[in-house]
Amino acid sequence: MPRRPRIHARGGFYYVTLRGTHRQLIFASDHDRDVSDGMVSDVLVRLDTGIHAYCWMI
Repeated sequence: MPRRPRIHARGGFYYVTLRGTHRQLIFASDHDRDVSDGMVSDVLVRLDTGIHAYCWMI
């Protein structure tokens, strides 16, 4: 049975997670993490939005 669609509320708060398959590392190096941070930053600027807080859990 499929999951119900998410409700998107303007100005809402969302909890986003990312985990590697079989708990493998997401980033192979610090450079990989920096590239990911840069992509997220670009999207935030493009969409005129922000992040309240984040944490890389390893």
